[in-house]
Amino acid sequence: MNKSFSLLVALSLAVCACNTGQKTGAETVKDSVVVSIPDSSSSLKIDADIEASFSDMKHFAEYSEDFQRLVASLDGFFRGISLEMTIDEVKKLEKEFDASLDKETASELKYKISLGEGETAIITYTFKDGKVNKINAEVRVNTLELYEALNAELIDYYTKKFGQMQLDGGQEKWAISTTHNLMVHDIMKSKNDFYILVEVK
Repeated sequence: MNKSFSLLVALSLAVCACNTGQKTGAETVKDSVVVSIPDSSSSLKIDADIEASFSDMKHFAEYSEDFQRLVASLDGFFRGISLEMTIDEVKKLEKEFDASLDKETASELKYKISLGEGETAIITYTFKDGKVNKINAEVRVNTLELYEALNAELIDYYTKKFGQMQLDGGQEKWAISTTHNLMVHDIMKSKNDFYILVEVK
């Protein structure tokens, strides 16, 4: 009776082992066939990431072509550029955006880009110890309507990116790090002379 019982237990264990298979991480191996078991938590995370990314791109696409040519990228503080980037990193990015290099020194890169018809931006990157320390973009637009629209888009974009502006000594700015701020100035120099300055300093 003991032998029969032992044989029965051994057979039961063998059947269980065949049906169960080996489990490794999120996969079950059975008869040399890999069956993927979806992990619901990581699936939800991926969906959320895709949705956020799509939402950002859709939001960027809703801005005007002038804005998109000027800001160029959702990354960084301006045109994909962040503080502490090297000269070579800035040059590589601006080359991808087809910006025209106007001046280069050991501590400065100056680019010129075309926006709309007759509208231009002069962008200056200043470096300290070989890394970005300041960004200055001087944008010239042709009409009051474009000037007001582009200025409103820049304020909307940076408010969504960095939160509400703070008033500091009469100047509205976004604090983007412990040592640097971003500002958007609209300057109407004359009746037909409209400039917007974007500064990181």
